[in-house]
Amino acid sequence: GGLNITSTANFRSAVNVTGNTESIGTVNIKANMTASALDILSEAPSAPRANTLWKDNIVKAWVSFNSINDTIGDDFNVSSVANSDVGITVVNWDTDFANANYSVVVTSNDVLVAAIHSMVDLLAVDSCRVWTFNAAHDRADSNKISVIAIGDQ
Repeated sequence: GGLNITSTANFRSAVNVTGNTESIGTVNIKANMTASALDILSEAPSAPRANTLWKDNIVKAWVSFNSINDTIGDDFNVSSVANSDVGITVVNWDTDFANANYSVVVTSNDVLVAAIHSMVDLLAVDSCRVWTFNAAHDRADSNKISVIAIGDQ
């Protein structure tokens, strides 16, 4: 079993989901909802509704790491980071993307270097490559790089 909702349902108290749950109508939750996993299966329409969660607009992977020693501080859906050369790190995804047309945002910050800037290139379904540079535009490792990826998986 599970809970099948075929019209609008409003919950004004805690809802604990332990089985499969499917909503065909609108579900408004005004309190806490706990579930072991939530599968969002539909894609956004051509004109998506504001403040609505679709499978297209969910962050699929993120990581905060140190490229000096390839240390991951925290992550989601990242299997590893590997510094392939000074200022060049490959971020490997746990779950591959459907294609290489996903979006990646990268930021870098290093307290030891006056200025660091970063970029991403070489998007592959299983990884992306991050470059970091110092103020003189020379490649440089950084003690704090953050990467976020959004796209189809």
